[in-house]
Amino acid sequence: MENYIITYRATLKTLLERDKVFEMLNREYPKLKQLSIEMDDKQFVLRMQSPERIESAIQNSILNFGHRVSFVSAKHAIDQAAVNISA
Repeated sequence: MENYIITYRATLKTLLERDKVFEMLNREYPKLKQLSIEMDDKQFVLRMQSPERIESAIQNSILNFGHRVSFVSAKHAIDQAAVNISA
């Protein structure tokens, strides 16, 4: 299965209201996984895993919810369930 790690630059407001933002994103995009927001190099970074490239739709939903984010990247993620590591 192909997955993407979608990354945005976020504001302090988004960090402070992350529970509400995550709830909205989970409601509108139930296939999103591993939502997180953290401080990285003096800026706030919002990351999530998605099975498809829907970064524009996500960004518009966040904007309509009253938060501003800037798209940074969408990179392929390794599906951990498909990786078989033998010891």
